[in-house]
Amino acid sequence: MKAKIFRSLPLVLCLLCSSGAHAAGTALSFEELFQKALGASEKVGIASLQKDRQALQTQQLESQESTRLTFKAGADLAARRRDSQATTQGFEPDASLELRHPLYDGGQLSAKKAKAEALTKAADHELSQEQLSLKLSLNKAFYELLAAETDVRNLTASRKLYEKRIATLKERQKIGRSKSSEVLAAQTQLQVLIAQSAVAEAALHQAELKLSHLSGLEAPFSLIDSLHLDTIRQASPTNETPPSPSLAAAKARTEAAEQEMTSQKANTKPKLDAIAAYNWSRSDDIQQQKLSAGLGLTWTLYDAGESTAMVSGANLEMQKAALQEKELLRQVGLEFQLAQKSWTEGLLQVTSLEQAYEIATQTVRVQQQDYDNGLVTNLELMQAMDTQLQVKRNLDQAVYRCKQAYLETQLRKS
Repeated sequence: MKAKIFRSLPLVLCLLCSSGAHAAGTALSFEELFQKALGASEKVGIASLQKDRQALQTQQLESQESTRLTFKAGADLAARRRDSQATTQGFEPDASLELRHPLYDGGQLSAKKAKAEALTKAADHELSQEQLSLKLSLNKAFYELLAAETDVRNLTASRKLYEKRIATLKERQKIGRSKSSEVLAAQTQLQVLIAQSAVAEAALHQAELKLSHLSGLEAPFSLIDSLHLDTIRQASPTNETPPSPSLAAAKARTEAAEQEMTSQKANTKPKLDAIAAYNWSRSDDIQQQKLSAGLGLTWTLYDAGESTAMVSGANLEMQKAALQEKELLRQVGLEFQLAQKSWTEGLLQVTSLEQAYEIATQTVRVQQQDYDNGLVTNLELMQAMDTQLQVKRNLDQAVYRCKQAYLETQLRKS
């Protein structure tokens, strides 16, 4: 009769060990989910547009090296009085056609082009960083959902076991084979499991919302976790910080700030253009035409300190960009080392919990045998099974945290 109480125990142990069940539907791997998320990410889209916009600005600056042809036309309403003669009025039209080719600008255009090219590189790296940030966020949400699903399954399996246990204990109580305290203890544990299940269900719904937000897909999800612990155990940590798109973008922006200062300095130098022009005008029915060619010199000799202020401002921006690059280098290194330490230390925790779960499972089997032989009470067996459940829950969560941290390090290195 005692063995009947726990006839569902092998099934429960099987459910606790299983981690392969997922929601119905087409199963998605992490990479497949990422491809879906790329199309749903506004930040990635904005970064892509910014990259294209910056490339157009570079093309715009390159066009300034070319010869420019300018046409102007106008007409003035003129009134003249000559001596005692009456006033005459009439339109005096004029037109001009100018061909101008820049010969020397003090290096300003070259500096602007170099700045634009640096900003184009920065925009390209920032697009890569947005994609990486999306992957890191998706990685966290991916394993949070898997962890929540597993936790709900563990608690559901235990609840089913306790519901059957309570029903059998009540039957045994009617014939005097079980105590009221045993029924009450089982009912208490069931209520605890129900409360824990509510928390786990809430965590599952939150994880689904996060993954839906990132991927643009609707819940429920069916996910494929192809990362195995053996892969993580065989990996070796490194002391070197991997290249970072955000750091590369910061370096490019520092370069752009340097070129901006060069451009501001060049603004104080003279500019020389080759000019060919044709001018036509008519006044008092007299037409005038003029064809000219020569050089045009432009040089600002005094601007009330504006150029000096612009150069000083550009210098401050360059120093700011250099400090931001330095700070980002430290931040990127810290994030990588923290993630790497999480999976190396997480492996130690997983190993300990695997051993603890093996012992807890063995303890449940022995306690079951002892209970069948009348050597232990139902309360003692319940305690052993509760311990097994908690160890299994902790083990599953530790495994997913370890996987998430390991995958983060690999994504940062890719």
